[in-house]
Amino acid sequence: MELHVQFTLKTFIIKKGYRIMIKKINILIIEDEILIAMMIKNNLELNGFNVCNILPSGEEAINIAINKNPDIILMDIKLAGEMDGFDTAKYILKKINIPIVYMTGYSIKEYEEKIKELKPITYINKPVNIEKLINIINGIIN
Repeated sequence: MELHVQFTLKTFIIKKGYRIMIKKINILIIEDEILIAMMIKNNLELNGFNVCNILPSGEEAINIAINKNPDIILMDIKLAGEMDGFDTAKYILKKINIPIVYMTGYSIKEYEEKIKELKPITYINKPVNIEKLINIINGIIN
């Protein structure tokens, strides 16, 4: 018998015999602005999450996302390299089912059609409000 108990930042799995395994939520950040990415990473880690990687381009992110299979992806819309966040997300979502939270410093109106196509969990504007981001992540994992 196995009992799954959700807390806000971690999943605890309690198995028969009272063994407890703690699983941190793994987050992949795909963001080409390193200062923004590091700020998000540091704040998420201070709040109990694990950031498995920060990548600046869609090309780099695809293999990592598929191989590391994070719990959530934070995806900037404008990225370094040839692929934007939408193209990257489309490719990743063909291979694995994973929630993606889009981040942008631009008006969402510009991207409404592309956003509708991908049916995202949500998006967050930059500068990123960490409290809002954490609430979004907790909503996804609960």
